[in-house]
Amino acid sequence: MNQDAGATVLAILAGSIQEETFGRKTLTTAIVKRPVVGPIRIGTLGIAGDQQADARHHGGPSRALCCYVRERQEAWAREWDRPVEPGAFGENLTVRGLDESSVHIGDRFRLGEALIEATSARGPCATLAARVGAPDIVQRIRLNGWTGWYCRVLEPGAAAAGMPLHLEHADPAAISVLDAYRIKLDKAAATSVVERLLAVTALCPEWRATLEARIGAES
Repeated sequence: MNQDAGATVLAILAGSIQEETFGRKTLTTAIVKRPVVGPIRIGTLGIAGDQQADARHHGGPSRALCCYVRERQEAWAREWDRPVEPGAFGENLTVRGLDESSVHIGDRFRLGEALIEATSARGPCATLAARVGAPDIVQRIRLNGWTGWYCRVLEPGAAAAGMPLHLEHADPAAISVLDAYRIKLDKAAATSVVERLLAVTALCPEWRATLEARIGAES
């Protein structure tokens, strides 16, 4: 997909920590996100009122917003032969017109008054598998790279569903979310490749620590 060519945020979503039952599993989670009506403030920790149950893997300043691609959801819906609504993947922003290949770590986008910056891919987990009722989705996403991505909020401000997502800064390293995800998964990736990703200052600290530890273990 061409970066910033009609990219739009179709839905802005937030959720609170609840006990949820998916099939036979009952979990304490905030993965159920519901659309916000009208303008909402986006702060340095994300959408006003949004929560995360697993602070180790979600949320915080470098993962304040989770973005997922509407076209991906539509593809899953066709495969599963059932509706997949915005928010089904626990995302805060349902985006059309961008994907993991066209968004790069360090790219900055204007959404309403807010300025957001891509920091890492979003990794699939067992909670997501339970939420969408697809036990194999973790492995499937590891293969197809339909991860979605996380953003930090550089400039807080108000935004609303239906607003365009304008690219204001393209990171010069041009390492896509998909490429970054592949590098993180590939423990045999060349040190030079890992170091190129580490050179991107926008990379989230959680990934940076993991990759630096890997290089350190090899030296």
